[in-house]
Amino acid sequence: MLEFVAELPKTISGKIRRVELRARAAEPRHEAAGATEFFYVPDQAR
Repeated sequence: MLEFVAELPKTISGKIRRVELRARAAEPRHEAAGATEFFYVPDQAR
Protein backbone atom coordinates (compact mmCIF):
# COMPACT_ATOMS: atom_id res chain seq x y z
CA MET A 1 0.00 0.00 0.00
CA LEU A 2 1.27 3.46 -0.85
CA GLU A 3 0.36 6.55 1.09
CA PHE A 4 1.16 10.02 -0.20
CA VAL A 5 1.69 12.67 2.47
CA ALA A 6 2.13 16.45 2.28
CA GLU A 7 5.20 16.34 4.50
CA LEU A 8 7.36 13.73 6.18
CA PRO A 9 8.04 13.85 9.92
CA LYS A 10 11.55 15.20 10.44
CA THR A 11 13.93 15.83 13.31
CA ILE A 12 15.27 19.29 14.12
CA SER A 13 18.36 18.49 12.03
CA GLY A 14 16.18 17.55 9.02
CA LYS A 15 16.47 13.76 9.11
CA ILE A 16 13.33 11.72 8.37
CA ARG A 17 11.83 10.15 11.52
CA ARG A 18 11.47 6.53 10.34
CA VAL A 19 10.24 5.45 13.77
CA GLU A 20 7.23 7.72 13.40
CA LEU A 21 6.53 6.41 9.88
CA ARG A 22 6.62 2.83 11.16
CA ALA A 23 4.23 3.79 13.97
CA ARG A 24 1.82 5.32 11.43
CA ALA A 25 1.99 2.16 9.31
CA ALA A 26 1.17 0.02 12.37
CA GLU A 27 -2.07 1.91 13.09
CA PRO A 28 -5.23 -0.23 12.82
CA ARG A 29 -6.32 1.23 9.47
CA HIS A 30 -3.08 -0.08 7.88
CA GLU A 31 -2.88 -3.54 9.43
CA ALA A 32 -5.27 -5.19 6.97
CA ALA A 33 -3.50 -3.63 4.00
CA GLY A 34 -0.06 -5.04 4.83
CA ALA A 35 3.13 -3.08 4.21
CA THR A 36 2.85 0.65 3.75
CA GLU A 37 5.28 2.98 2.02
CA PHE A 38 5.19 6.75 2.46
CA PHE A 39 6.07 9.17 -0.31
CA TYR A 40 6.54 12.91 -0.06
CA VAL A 41 4.84 14.79 -2.88
CA PRO A 42 5.80 18.47 -3.18
CA ASP A 43 2.95 20.89 -3.85
CA GLN A 44 4.27 21.67 -7.35
CA ALA A 45 3.88 18.01 -8.42
CA ARG A 46 0.17 17.83 -7.58
